[in-house]
Amino acid sequence: MVKCARTPTFTLTGIEEKIQILQTVIGNNLSWLEHSFGKCERHETEEAGETIVKPVVFVDNTSDPQDMRPNDNYRAYAFWDVIDPGRTEAPGEERSVRKYIMWEYDVALIIWANLKRIEDSSYIETKAQFREDVLNVFETKLIAQNVDFMPTENFDRDINQIFLGYTLDKSWNINKWPYIAFRFNGTVRFNRKCPVDNTYSRTTCK
Repeated sequence: MVKCARTPTFTLTGIEEKIQILQTVIGNNLSWLEHSFGKCERHETEEAGETIVKPVVFVDNTSDPQDMRPNDNYRAYAFWDVIDPGRTEAPGEERSVRKYIMWEYDVALIIWANLKRIEDSSYIETKAQFREDVLNVFETKLIAQNVDFMPTENFDRDINQIFLGYTLDKSWNINKWPYIAFRFNGTVRFNRKCPVDNTYSRTTCK
């Protein structure tokens, strides 16, 4: 078991900053997770006349992005997807703080694991335990963080739902040993750091 996942980080703002906070919390609190990646980007390529859509992540500012579709390169990894569009709420309305614009994004946490590479793991028990571990992190470790994440849905049987929007090799099967995968959909909400005046014009930023 790994004690702390490898978690590449950058100096970010906005939704990318909030995802990085979530990425770090997940990486620091799931002992079986080998890599905790942040927000993926959507890359499209043409292969044999077919458009291939891949979720990719950057681990630094110089290396090529890494493909996050199912593979045997990692023992267990996680990454985040952000679904367009982001939504705003005017200052003082509903959940936003007076003089600050609140942003809300639909996001997804996607986790893939190869149990053959994880010691002392069995399929049914480990799949259930990993899902419970993630829920425990959501429920107990996010309170002290400056991010509001609310999980709303979980998928763990249909690989096309888990990697929704991306092109997959039909040979991958997550319903039998040794592969498991699951997805948690949810929303991230945060108030912008730049206050606005009564006309909603941006003034000074903290």
